[in-house]
Amino acid sequence: MTSSLFLTALAAHLLALEMGKKATGLEVSWVQWFAGFAPTGLPVLLVLPWLVLKIYPPEIRTSAEVPPRAAQGLAKIGAVTRREWTMAALVVVALGLWLFGGRWHDTTHGARAAISLRVVGRVVTCDEIVAPTTAWRTFAWFATMLTPAAGAAIPGLPVRTLALLRLFSIGIMGVITPYAKAPAPVYHGCGYIGRRDFCRLGFIFGLIAVAALLLIGLPTFGEPT
Repeated sequence: MTSSLFLTALAAHLLALEMGKKATGLEVSWVQWFAGFAPTGLPVLLVLPWLVLKIYPPEIRTSAEVPPRAAQGLAKIGAVTRREWTMAALVVVALGLWLFGGRWHDTTHGARAAISLRVVGRVVTCDEIVAPTTAWRTFAWFATMLTPAAGAAIPGLPVRTLALLRLFSIGIMGVITPYAKAPAPVYHGCGYIGRRDFCRLGFIFGLIAVAALLLIGLPTFGEPT
């Protein structure tokens, strides 16, 4: 849900939105994206902890060992480095330019400048920039779906609404399998959730998210304000 709630929460969103703009003329700002998915995402986020507790209750709910181990882990990591402070500052600057810089420039310029500064300042490497394979997979398959949609909308469903449905579903798909999105293999690799349970729970929560998107979100889609 959080991946779909914010435009900048997932790299694939930016690529997909750019292709949607070229194919259908769709333009969505950061605020419009949040407002468009909030009617779906916020209610689901509120009930999700309760649903998880009921559907897949934890075997251990308290442990006296957790705080000391967490303190040891923080001590091992050490103090915040210069690279991490630089990364945090660039993220704040990029987000500010994205939210409030539209009246002076194309908002994507701010993101590009932040990425360039991260590479020039040796905060990240070029290999790390191209590492999010989900974004590049989206670049390949989203264009094949949006381009035909530009010329053939579902009867009664405007092209803009169809494009928004596909955009908002990108984040939702990450829950379906252990390989659907970059964080999923990390959670699966911890060994706490088996592949069978992961896929079963992903199917259940995926259905809940898609149902909420169609029943709650779809009726709220309208022309941008």
